[in-house]
Amino acid sequence: MIEIQDLCSKLCNCAQDVTYLGFLTGDEQQSHDLWKDGEQQPPSQTTSLISLESLLMGQDGLRLSRFERFKLASILASTLLQLQTTPWLVGDLEKRKIMFYRQGSKVLIDRPYMNFSFRSTKAKTCEDSTVPTAPRSNLIAVKTSLSNLGILLLELCYWQTIESIELRKGYLEPNGQPNQFTNYMAAQEWAQLVDEEEPELAPVIRSCCSYSFPVKADWSDKRLVQAAYASIVEPLEKIINKWPT
Repeated sequence: MIEIQDLCSKLCNCAQDVTYLGFLTGDEQQSHDLWKDGEQQPPSQTTSLISLESLLMGQDGLRLSRFERFKLASILASTLLQLQTTPWLVGDLEKRKIMFYRQGSKVLIDRPYMNFSFRSTKAKTCEDSTVPTAPRSNLIAVKTSLSNLGILLLELCYWQTIESIELRKGYLEPNGQPNQFTNYMAAQEWAQLVDEEEPELAPVIRSCCSYSFPVKADWSDKRLVQAAYASIVEPLEKIINKWPT
């Protein structure tokens, strides 16, 4: 039993025939074993990567079934709540950064990946001398992350990007360009139409797009996580569980 002090070094230097790499220590002194399982990695000769954005834009004519879209919605919502306060979710969920392995026309939606790079704490760059950007307040961070999740759920519901919908044009600048509120305002209006398309999904999306939880907007507050789970993740899981097998 070896505690991993540097995950990147461990992954880079482990021997090919080693399956158990050691353990990581998490919060509340919890230990997480790290195994290398070759069977979990799809063979590179027959697979490629594709982003959720490319899927929504119709690349190669690929399209997820209604069940797959609900299942992916559940995975993304659960991921947000689990990883929001960790380094594993840098910034917000973005469709261009959500990646899947595909095998021909089959997309492995059960295992989405986040595409981003960790900045080395040992590297010295010119960014070190720049003035740091002011962090977002807890309220803005929570509302932004939930709103972005709501937009993803809308896009999965209608199977099109928010950038392609007609009503978004009403929230563009006079020069035709979006501003920082364009997608947020368009999502508010778009969410009102979900009752006609997917009635079961409508209250979930509204919970994301309109913050109405009676608790402090702070992801480190477990009450918020519990409230978000009850309003977003749990209803999605119930829909999936009653799906005909």
